[in-house]
Amino acid sequence: IDPIVIMAEFILSAQKIVSRTIDPVKEAVVTFGMVQAGSTDSVIPDTAFCKGTVRTFDTELQNHIKNKMDKLLQGLAVANDITYDMNYIKGYLPVHNHPQSYEVVKQAANDLHLRFNESDLMMIGEDFSHYLKVRPGAFFLTGCGNEDKGITAPHHNPYFDIDESSFKYAASEFLKILEIEHVF
Repeated sequence: IDPIVIMAEFILSAQKIVSRTIDPVKEAVVTFGMVQAGSTDSVIPDTAFCKGTVRTFDTELQNHIKNKMDKLLQGLAVANDITYDMNYIKGYLPVHNHPQSYEVVKQAANDLHLRFNESDLMMIGEDFSHYLKVRPGAFFLTGCGNEDKGITAPHHNPYFDIDESSFKYAASEFLKILEIEHVF
């Protein structure tokens, strides 16, 4: 039994959950960012391990994907006479900015003559979502790339880098927010 082949079947089939079992207008992403098996090139390993994320804006959809993954693993276990262990941890909640806080962030950027781009929904996992369940706020990105310096790779990319001169703009944005909110 080659656990690498079985794991590959699982990963490929898990990708089909989104493309074949979910309404195409609903957003969902399944990503496996870690795959491990064996330690040499000439021996079939005893085990294989993968780890990833599932991102949705809908908790029912999250449950659907989890259940489908479990059924896939059950089928692979029966078909290949293996055992498996799935530890599915629900990640971060979707980030929903509060309208008033969003307007403060926008006003601060405009007051400082910083570029303010409204974005479409983004599939980013962020623990800030838990803060927003307790207290009003807004999550925003300040930007840290610089084409002139060749700093253009996106986050979660092995070539990601930060132009540290961007920190002054982020700091000024935060200070302006505090000023607007009359914190000092």
